[in-house]
Amino acid sequence: MKTVLIVGGGFAGIAAAISFKGSNLVRFILVDRKEYFEVTPAQLHAIVDPGATGKRSRIPYEDIIGDSFAFGEVVGMEDRSARLADGRRIAFDTAIIATGTKYPKFPMAKPLGQSTIALRDSHNEQEHGKFLASESFLVIGGGVVGVELAGELAAYAPGKRVRLAHGGTRLTENLSAKASALALAHLRELGVKVELGTMDARPDPGEAVYLTVSPEPATEFLASVNPGILDAKRLIRVDEYLRVKGRENWYAVGDATDFPDAKQAATADKQGAYVARAILAGFGSKVRAPRPYKIGTTPILVPIGANRGFAQLPFGLVTWKGLVDIKRKDYMIGMFRKKLGIRG
Repeated sequence: MKTVLIVGGGFAGIAAAISFKGSNLVRFILVDRKEYFEVTPAQLHAIVDPGATGKRSRIPYEDIIGDSFAFGEVVGMEDRSARLADGRRIAFDTAIIATGTKYPKFPMAKPLGQSTIALRDSHNEQEHGKFLASESFLVIGGGVVGVELAGELAAYAPGKRVRLAHGGTRLTENLSAKASALALAHLRELGVKVELGTMDARPDPGEAVYLTVSPEPATEFLASVNPGILDAKRLIRVDEYLRVKGRENWYAVGDATDFPDAKQAATADKQGAYVARAILAGFGSKVRAPRPYKIGTTPILVPIGANRGFAQLPFGLVTWKGLVDIKRKDYMIGMFRKKLGIRG
């Protein structure tokens, strides 16, 4: 039986792991620096309402994949083995690197150092306390994360001032110009003061600051492996099959790659499942050449506050409440709990 190592248990990594469950062709090991899977889209709302979304959005990996989970941090990799920070080594035949990105300046978006659910819940409660105690809020960074957070703050702290400072000339610059204009209009309707072209925003006294800028690929452990693996942005270079260039038995999926796909949960989920199928096909009795991975057309849903938002679809921009509410209803917690086999 072949061994597959999955490095990182975000949406892409856990999708691959679920695809391997019950297989008699592979034994898989998922390694993560934290002990739980987290539904990332729920974390912005968890700041303003931790009881509704915080704890339900976190599931121990052992509840999902049992003893196929290894708690630890991969700090180095060779062709067929990985080295963990505590000195352990894990041998493998094939590796899937799914380490995603991190927000060093905004750990509420993704855990940074909160390795257990108890630590993460405590951090969430502290952020909620900060939200309740603050007189006003300054969000720095006008990407999708910053826009959604500003909307949450404005909707759940009526009467308090919310500012959004962005260095660019328009919000959500990775989306269409129409999406940017709509995001600006929705935020202004909620009373958010949007400051564009602002490179040095400074907080006023009593103002809570959220730095939603500069997400970084979590690929530092690969820097010394092979200079050609990472590009100038430290993203993992992959081919049309999501194989790591220069490493025939390594795949990479999700936000940490240079593949020109939307960086979102649904896309990472699809990539993880695709790579798992390709690996199972290759290890099977009838080896089949995989088809190249196709760039996805998954809608990008951007809820802004309790009642506003939009979806960017392949054919255009829409403001259908029913579509946006797919995400806003419970920020996809229920969908992923069901997908991962967790009841309740």
